[in-house]
Amino acid sequence: MLDIEKFRDAHESRRTPTEGVTLVAFYSHDKPKSLSDLTHRVADGLSQNLHEYSGLLRPYKDWLHATICGLEGAKDNQGEIVTESMKSRAKKKSEQVLSFAIEEFLAYLREYNWPITFRFGGCHCDDENPYDRDRKPWGRTYEVCSDGLAVLMGWPLGHDGQPFSGDIDRLRADLRKFGVVHKYHIPKDPKHEPVDNDLRA
Repeated sequence: MLDIEKFRDAHESRRTPTEGVTLVAFYSHDKPKSLSDLTHRVADGLSQNLHEYSGLLRPYKDWLHATICGLEGAKDNQGEIVTESMKSRAKKKSEQVLSFAIEEFLAYLREYNWPITFRFGGCHCDDENPYDRDRKPWGRTYEVCSDGLAVLMGWPLGHDGQPFSGDIDRLRADLRKFGVVHKYHIPKDPKHEPVDNDLRA
């Protein structure tokens, strides 16, 4: 169900230029053909079903991207960049606040054992994500959120081809040593370590 107030706020915020840095995947015109075809089909379906509300749609078929980890932050009193998510996690977990080690972060990404393979769609209604027992992938594969954002959800395939691997979650956790925290790794309960092995596009 579309929340009109949330939609208005989200719609306005997306129209307003903002500054920020995010580590993303698939932000280019040379996406895998299967993913490009899927996003085009979804966008075309939305266009047909919302033809009376053309102002709600934005032509992002080729600009689709999937967030790996946000990098938004600001300089502290010592002139070091500290990411917002790092500050939030450190406060929740009573951990040390680490500044953003940009050079080490980039070197790690360049040397990482890429690629991570993701599957978008193709889930059976009985499939379970072992890292998220509360929500079945079938219901999360595609949704229109209450703020009007249409989201495709993908999960990594392990090197052995097994679905719903923890590869992306481990990558996100590894980034913490560089002062980078995935926003879904900020725990609601400081005694519980959250896991997030999905990729929103």
